[in-house]
Amino acid sequence: MTALEAYERKIGISLPDDFREFCLAYNGGYPECDSYPVHSRFVDFWEEYGEVREGAVAGADLLYGVPPVDAQYSCEELGKYLIDKRGLPKGWLAVAADGCGNHMLLGRNLHGWDGLYFWDSDTDGVYRIADSCGEFYNGLKESF
Repeated sequence: MTALEAYERKIGISLPDDFREFCLAYNGGYPECDSYPVHSRFVDFWEEYGEVREGAVAGADLLYGVPPVDAQYSCEELGKYLIDKRGLPKGWLAVAADGCGNHMLLGRNLHGWDGLYFWDSDTDGVYRIADSCGEFYNGLKESF
């Protein structure tokens, strides 16, 4: 059994294929391209951040992986912290952080994983920003 399979068994659900592929290839780290221009179809995020950021952009200074990995890159360690110390409800999986205390989270529903969300740590607002991790990873651009 691989470490990834062991982690999936521990959390009781299979991870999305695109996140699994990222973990197998990189398992966390600092991206060269760290800005994600959020598509305008995600209206709630645009209404909240579009004017402020001259176009709605989510940052990604750090990408998380699964254990065993250094604690600073661990979606498991961060998840414990966000749930225990910040009041984030269970069921979310952190996959990235923007360096300002905000996080990109995989959401879950009754049918499995349900898109990628931006969690604003100041307001506790949660906004959908991508349909999948792959869309997010592949959409990362250089800071502008």
